Amino acid sequence: MEYDLIDEFGFVDEKQIALSCSGILSKNNFVRALCGRFIRNGEHIFDVLSRYEYITTYVLMRNDMEMESVMKMVFPFLKAYGVTDSSVYSFVKDTLMVAPKVFDVIQYLRCLMPTYIMTRSLIHYVMRFCECTGFRFDDVFCTHIDFDTSNINRQEGRRIREIASRISTLRIPKISYIVSKSRYLDADDAAIVSELDKDLHDIFSNMSIGSDMKNIEFVGSNEKIRQLLEIRRRNRIDLDSTIYIGSDASDYQTLDLVRASEGLAISFNGGEYSIRGSNVMILSDDVSVVNIFASEFYNEGIERVYDLIDNWNLEKLRMYPCFDKNLANAILKAHPRKLPIVKRITRSNIGECIIQGEDYNRKMKRMPSLDWSTNFRNVS
Repeated sequence: MEYDLIDEFGFVDEKQIALSCSGILSKNNFVRALCGRFIRNGEHIFDVLSRYEYITTYVLMRNDMEMESVMKMVFPFLKAYGVTDSSVYSFVKDTLMVAPKVFDVIQYLRCLMPTYIMTRSLIHYVMRFCECTGFRFDDVFCTHIDFDTSNINRQEGRRIREIASRISTLRIPKISYIVSKSRYLDADDAAIVSELDKDLHDIFSNMSIGSDMKNIEFVGSNEKIRQLLEIRRRNRIDLDSTIYIGSDASDYQTLDLVRASEGLAISFNGGEYSIRGSNVMILSDDVSVVNIFASEFYNEGIERVYDLIDNWNLEKLRMYPCFDKNLANAILKAHPRKLPIVKRITRSNIGECIIQGEDYNRKMKRMPSLDWSTNFRNVS
């Protein structure tokens, strides 16, 4: 019989952390890139499907959708264009890119407290990520898909490709909506909803691949919440002792739940909805910044995190009594001229934070000259 010495001596974990993957631990949106590789106009089609998910979930507030996750929506299109498990694994091996400091961040967080990854991405991607970083696969919650066992006949494949061709012509507007308060849709958004309501119903209700997908566990907003609550039950750690770090709209509900429970909810390079659900915003290409806030939260609590943010400038950080001074010194060394942007999100400044966050992400997307070999590592 095996004994857990931690339990045997009465030591228990007091805090825990869960974080998303894309945009935080890895820099490329793997599924979007996968669509671009195998589907004609695939990246735009992925963006339209993501916009549809955003509109139906957060603007129209639908809760009875049969195709609630963009991961679920994109699967038939990948299958119709001949994607196999082998081709996905090969693509992951060639394209997976993680920030160099991710290895140190993962090691530090796991030594500090129970650490979990919650991502909508595919199991193929997660397995490769864990292989390269040493993260425990059992501590990752992701979308489990087996392309090779799903069936699609030639006629259905042709119909799905025709649908993809129509979707590729839809325009994506730049307009944003206020959570649960917007009553009217932009004309382009209305066209997206009208077209995809019809096309996705056809795929999921009238094609054989729709039946195959009923037993696949696709990860969306609701699944992330359920998993976090399961982690809470299993570890017996309440949400006020939990850190959740997210970056996209699918993290909104989970972030909001942790924030409302007085835990630490961090939007890391996030968009509007992840910012709305969070109490802290970080904008940086240096993921190791999260370590100092995780350390302060673990050792001192949420108010110490807010106090650190109030003193977040070069001069004050040099003198600040951080629990782990080595973390502060590392940040000062890596950013000698200007610290990464970190703000506490409140009702009075949330609009400003959203504008700043979206501006930052637009600038990052417009940097084709970025030296990826220096800033990020392609793991082979």
